[in-house]
Amino acid sequence: MKEIGVDVPFNYKTTSVADVLAKEGPIDIYWDNVGGKTLEDALEAATVHARFIECGMISDYNAAEKYGVKNLFNLIVKRISIHGFLVSDLLPKYRDEFYKTVPAMIARGEIKFLEDKKQGLDKAGEAIYEVQSGKNHGKSVIVVANS
Repeated sequence: MKEIGVDVPFNYKTTSVADVLAKEGPIDIYWDNVGGKTLEDALEAATVHARFIECGMISDYNAAEKYGVKNLFNLIVKRISIHGFLVSDLLPKYRDEFYKTVPAMIARGEIKFLEDKKQGLDKAGEAIYEVQSGKNHGKSVIVVANS
């Protein structure tokens, strides 16, 4: 993770997020794909006027009972701005700019990423399971044909 530019890498499933944030925080800008207890810990570690971007809550996707974040009062006390969105909301506005800019940045090594590739459509179920259970490493990709 350090190789792709992450300042403080850790596995939120095996490491206490609250402990990491107590040591490495506070948070000014937070991009959240996890939700649940992780969001709760981030709200606790947020600075006044922090900005939160919510684009996923994977911790609740398959949960029998949804996690109720208990410290939402921090939104008021710390005057936190929180914004939820879906990529599809932004796609029409930024599609052309994205394809004009990002592939070249990747080619130059300015943006680094990890892929967790599975060969064959028959591996799709396994890949989905691994994403949902946190067992994948990087962006999950199903290769259905090699060109």
